[in-house]
Amino acid sequence: PRGFYAKKIKPSPTASSIIVQCLSEKDAIKVADHAKKLIEEISGSPYAASVSSMQAMLEQYEKVSGSVSLMLSGIAAISLLVGGIGIMNIMIVTVTERKREIGIRKALGASPSVIRIQFLIESALITVLGGIIGIFIGIGLSAISSIFMKQVFAIQWSACFISFFFSAAIGIIFGFSPASRAAKLDPVEALSAE
Repeated sequence: PRGFYAKKIKPSPTASSIIVQCLSEKDAIKVADHAKKLIEEISGSPYAASVSSMQAMLEQYEKVSGSVSLMLSGIAAISLLVGGIGIMNIMIVTVTERKREIGIRKALGASPSVIRIQFLIESALITVLGGIIGIFIGIGLSAISSIFMKQVFAIQWSACFISFFFSAAIGIIFGFSPASRAAKLDPVEALSAE
């Protein structure tokens, strides 16, 4: 109470701030609204005091962090799409350059599924290698930044494994078209390629 504050804590009857604690967090926003209305009624001005609720601040923070997460997810999706298209182009060039090899393998009895699997494995290996390098770079940058920011360094291994398998999946998905193109090549046409 203001009287106790004025007599026992500080001789001045005006307090710079007052903290109200609720028993239930769901009532925090209601209590803040009631306090704001009470101050406005007593002072006659809506700007006499600033009333804020930690619950409202937490909700605002969650909205902002949700928007940031959504934006970062969009950027990551675009990056994966661009990277996948790059992998597809590299594999198309690889198939074009290795037409004679594909023709020889087909002439010796390799089935289209074997040729397709070979190129899918190559495509997945490229992206898995990129994923491993990315994980190590991420861990290294996190370790360095935690030293400078004086924060605790921790690795979330589940995120590392998810990104590892996701990079392999990108290689398989975007490598499927070039691998199918290689599997469908005619051996005579492939052997006659320069």
